[in-house]
Amino acid sequence: MDVVRARIPRRVLDHGAGTGTLTRHLLRAFPDARVTALDPSQPMLTRLVDQIETHERARVDVRVGTAASLRPTDEFDTIVSQLAFMFVDDPETDLLFLRGHAPAGATLAVGVLGGRSDVAAFDLFWSAAKRTLPGLADPDEYPHFRFGDPNALVDAARRSGWSDVDVSRITSARDVDTDELWEWLSGAMPVRYTGTTELARLEGTTRQRLRAALVEAAEDFSIGGGRVRLPMNGWCLRATAT
Repeated sequence: MDVVRARIPRRVLDHGAGTGTLTRHLLRAFPDARVTALDPSQPMLTRLVDQIETHERARVDVRVGTAASLRPTDEFDTIVSQLAFMFVDDPETDLLFLRGHAPAGATLAVGVLGGRSDVAAFDLFWSAAKRTLPGLADPDEYPHFRFGDPNALVDAARRSGWSDVDVSRITSARDVDTDELWEWLSGAMPVRYTGTTELARLEGTTRQRLRAALVEAAEDFSIGGGRVRLPMNGWCLRATAT
């Protein structure tokens, strides 16, 4: 994700760092910066540390937590967030917390996926799930699809005190084999089914049927060699603290 900046940052926050894909990019892009990698998942952050080059680890402050758990003294020249806002309960609250740690001149870049039709992998998953698992909630009720229209995110940023807010379209694709596709989606997509919230709780033949249905649906995106190319389009919001 392209990082907005008015100057070369020294203190960078990777909000929702996950396993560190963006963190590693930030370390390479800004060799003099210190990067705080923040995520509520300890297992993900453990993988992040394992994937960072040994000589760069001294520049990374790895923390388990959310925007609400940032320290009162924390300030960042640049705040980036890749996909994390798709999973927070209240995006405006997180934007407000982040604004409180952004001194004048700091920049914000937030990347989110678009609606269901923008993300082929999610659409394939839900099409297969609805056919295979009767009784699921409507997919549009899930937070993954809340940014089909980015105007709500833009308005939330402005209400949270961010200035010069603008948004642009991101067009991309992800190439994976079907095993990678299943591993990704079965871990990332929550399922409201018979009182559960995690796909991991689906077992035995139920999981097998869903996986088979997903692989069959993905054949329309085949690029050969057992791999598929799935469009993943979304939005990048940019803003400034003034």
